Amino acid sequence: MAHHLMKIFKFLFIPSLLFFFGSASASDDVLSPGCHVFEGTTQVTPSPMCGILTKKDQYFPEQTFLVEAGLPAEDSCSAGTLEGYLDDRRVRGEVIAGLTASDTDPSIEVTAASGIRVFDYYTGVFLGEIFTLDTIFDPEGDIEESLAVIAGTETFKNVTGSFQIHGDASETAAIDGELCVDDDDDDDVGSGLSEIRTSLPGNRCVSVWDGDVGNGQPTVLWDCASEGAPSQQYTFEPYEDSPNEYRVKAQHSVKCLAVAEKGNGEIVQQWACEDTAKNAIWKLEHQSEGYRLTNKLSNRCMAVWGGFTENATKIVQWDCADSQNMTFEIE
Repeated sequence: MAHHLMKIFKFLFIPSLLFFFGSASASDDVLSPGCHVFEGTTQVTPSPMCGILTKKDQYFPEQTFLVEAGLPAEDSCSAGTLEGYLDDRRVRGEVIAGLTASDTDPSIEVTAASGIRVFDYYTGVFLGEIFTLDTIFDPEGDIEESLAVIAGTETFKNVTGSFQIHGDASETAAIDGELCVDDDDDDDVGSGLSEIRTSLPGNRCVSVWDGDVGNGQPTVLWDCASEGAPSQQYTFEPYEDSPNEYRVKAQHSVKCLAVAEKGNGEIVQQWACEDTAKNAIWKLEHQSEGYRLTNKLSNRCMAVWGGFTENATKIVQWDCADSQNMTFEIE
C-alpha cells in the first residue's frame, strides 16, 4: 500500500507547482488581476525529507502528515522540479510534498500538501512560494486530481487557482491550469477571498469541518482565525448573468457550498462544483447588519442552527426570516 500511495502522491504533487509562477513581465514580478494560463511539465521522485512540515503551523494547521503518524518519509514524501510557461513567462519550480491523513478510504481518495519555490527560468530570480492542498480521487481506477492553492508569498500572495495533472509524474507529466489574482482595490462581494462571519455574538465564522477537502463535508460555526484559515475562506463566483447570485467556493478544497435536499434543517456542506447545480447557488441580499444567503434550489436561507453560538454548531438552511442567525458579514 505504501508503494501504491507513493505513486499516487506523485500525481498530486505536480500541478501544485503551477500556481506559483511569476508575471509575464520579468521587471516587476507582479501578477496582474485576472486569471493566467499555465502549461508545463514536472517530474518528482520519493524523498527522505518532508521540508513542507516546516510550514505546517502557518499554512497547514489542520493537516496531519503521514510521516508524523509513523509512515517512512520515503513512502510519504516527494521532491521534484517543474518547468513551464505562465502566459508568456517561462518559470521553474522546486517542490516538496507530503501525504496527509484523511478519514476517507485510500482506495477512493488520497490527500497531500505541497510547497513550491518558484523562480524565473532565465534569470534565476526567486518569485515566491505557493502552498497547496491536493486530492486524488479513485486512485485505483480512473485517477482524477484536484489541486487547490491555499496560500502564497511574494509574487503569489493572495493567489487562487486549480490545476489538472496528466500522466505519471515519475516519468515527466504534463500540467495545465489557471492561476488567478483578484483586484485588491475591489471590495465588492465576488472579488477576492472572504470570510462568512455570523452576526451572532462570539466572532465565529462558517468553516468546513476539520479542514477536510472531501465531498459531503459539513460546515459548522468556529472561531474566526486571526490570519484567515483556508477552510474559512471563500470566493464568491458570479453565477451566469443573474444579479447577486454566486457559487461559494471554499479556498482549501475548491468545492462549492451546497445543500442536498430542499427541506428545513438540511446541512450546508461542500461538494464538487457543477455548472447547472442550483443547490450550490446562493443569492445575496443586503441586510442592516450584513447579508442573507438564499439557496436557489430550496429558496431557504443559510442559518446557524438554533441561533447557538458555540463552536461546532452546524450550518443549515431554514425558512428565511428577519433573524440574526441568518445574517452574515462577508469580508
